[in-house]
Amino acid sequence: MTVHGPFADEAERRLALALARTVPGVRTATLGPTLHPHGQPGQSPVEAAP
Repeated sequence: MTVHGPFADEAERRLALALARTVPGVRTATLGPTLHPHGQPGQSPVEAAP
């Protein structure tokens, strides 16, 4: 599963990963690039271990 979106800060990014990993059937959760208000990609994807 890959989660994309504008994250306010690192804490919000970690929360999105933690929540994604609670979905039944999800083995890994990946954050896609951070989207800025104008839709421009920011940071590289970060992968979370299950």
